[in-house]
Amino acid sequence: MNNKLLIIGNGFDLHLGLKSSFGDFLSEKLKNNTNLDKIIEQHYNEIPESFNVDANSMHGKHREKTIKNLETMLDTTNSVISTNDELITLNGKNFWTTYMTFLSKFPDFDDDNELFRNKNNTVRLQNWSDVEFQIQYALESSENIFKKIRQEIKKSKKTNKSLAIYIYDLLFNISNAVTYHSVIAYNVVFFALCSGWKPFDDEIYDFLFKELYKFEKDFKIYLQTIIHNSIYFYNANRLAESIAETKNYSLINFNYSSFYDTFDSKKRNIHSNLGNDGHPIFGISSIDKNQKPIFNKPYYKFSKTYRIMSLAKATNSKEILDDYIDEIIFYGHSLSKADYLYFKTIINRYVNNKNVIFTFKYSDYRRNNKLYKMENYQIEKVYNLFNNIGFQDNDNSLLQQLLLEQRIRIEKFTR
Repeated sequence: MNNKLLIIGNGFDLHLGLKSSFGDFLSEKLKNNTNLDKIIEQHYNEIPESFNVDANSMHGKHREKTIKNLETMLDTTNSVISTNDELITLNGKNFWTTYMTFLSKFPDFDDDNELFRNKNNTVRLQNWSDVEFQIQYALESSENIFKKIRQEIKKSKKTNKSLAIYIYDLLFNISNAVTYHSVIAYNVVFFALCSGWKPFDDEIYDFLFKELYKFEKDFKIYLQTIIHNSIYFYNANRLAESIAETKNYSLINFNYSSFYDTFDSKKRNIHSNLGNDGHPIFGISSIDKNQKPIFNKPYYKFSKTYRIMSLAKATNSKEILDDYIDEIIFYGHSLSKADYLYFKTIINRYVNNKNVIFTFKYSDYRRNNKLYKMENYQIEKVYNLFNNIGFQDNDNSLLQQLLLEQRIRIEKFTR
């Protein structure tokens, strides 16, 4: 009988020494692509010029150069940008690779960079590698601009030049306070055009979704190259058994890797797997930054719920979330907002069963000879999780209830 449910995230694979994080993937992807690196570096350096155009310079060199580049992107199959008067081709470069590379070069808001006159402290660039968060922020930030571009195209017949002028004026018609939000919206549009989006022909969200699919496929290939099945299979099984403290456990795996028989009804990969029929997914939250559902948004297909549903197979979740569970153990998961709805489903399944304990295990880790102690981080993540997934009908906090019943444990795992 499996009376323990183990829920694991990427920290599980990192504990095994796999370079499976998104940051590792992007670093590897850029290792032999200095050309893209050069383009992004130059583009980043030009941002202050782009967002500090005054009334006189709006009709000056910056406007002329940018409109010319926009017109070229709209008119040809080779999308280009100008860097130091040199045309560098970006056609064929994946949008999400280009965009995430750009994010990786942004300054953290803690430093002395004064690029933004109005700093947005709710968005931290130190989490640029949280790919699902960044995808969602990009889609939300650019929604209004893409809507206006589509409306302009439908409203009247546009030439490449007239649309280029409209897009430029739309992008740079901003307030004196330059925010992170406005810079992101500008770059989503700019890199979409650079990567081959044609506004006259392509629906933007179809284009971005196809680019995401290619991006995920590249990530799958990367993971396949770093996972040596026999060694990983053995080590991962030992680690899972050590965390669960038993050989008999049910498993919900948020990673793409597998170390068990994928036909085992007690174990399941939420985000697909690396097999021939598998396709790893990056999915955004079904709730936007204003805590409203996104089912009526034009980018709803990017949601994790929709994407998992599209990959769904006939599996019986009752075999995983069965009545015999008396402990749910979380390990190596960031407890990100994109997964709150899944955690809510699991927790609601057992919250009224007072025999079920919720255990959150963590490990300290060392990077570049520096030891990172994760206890406070784990406490904060657990606190945020339970205070975001809702309250009981009597208005008592779910977290408060579980603490009073001594059903939440936060434990350090060492091995």
